[in-house]
Amino acid sequence: MLERAIVKIGHLLALSFGEAGSKIIADNLNDGDLNPMMAGIRCHAIFLYNDIKNFISTTECLQEKVFIFANSVSEICHSCVDKFGGSANRNVGDAYLCVWKFKDDRDFKPGKEVKQYARLNTNQADLSIFSVIKIISKINKYTHMLEYRNNELLNQRMPGYQVKLGFGLH
Repeated sequence: MLERAIVKIGHLLALSFGEAGSKIIADNLNDGDLNPMMAGIRCHAIFLYNDIKNFISTTECLQEKVFIFANSVSEICHSCVDKFGGSANRNVGDAYLCVWKFKDDRDFKPGKEVKQYARLNTNQADLSIFSVIKIISKINKYTHMLEYRNNELLNQRMPGYQVKLGFGLH
């Protein structure tokens, strides 16, 4: 029973820390002790930050149904990011952080010709943009998302309501 509990805690930690956090913790464990002073490693990646627009007003209108709404948006975002080679890194209510790690960054040195380095990782940039396009497409195509346009409370509060997301890609 104790072993099952430890395994379950391990799975929950992996979910909450994400791929990057799990690796950091695993690398910092020495003989069962956590070494918080271990030096980090540089990681080059493309980051996508997206959030649901008008989320506070939407929450007030949907009340307990807001979890279904947020989970629907989250499922669309995460599935698109996963399909195009990225990883969901962090969710905070209405906001999602996703990452596409560069495949080969061991040769990158500050001051090195950036164009040459970028050429090695162009695919990651393309995939991140495809993800954003696909997320927008699905939000505006799936019937369960389009139904929110007809929600009486949402339209009273925000006339012409549509599910909208904001994106930042770096």
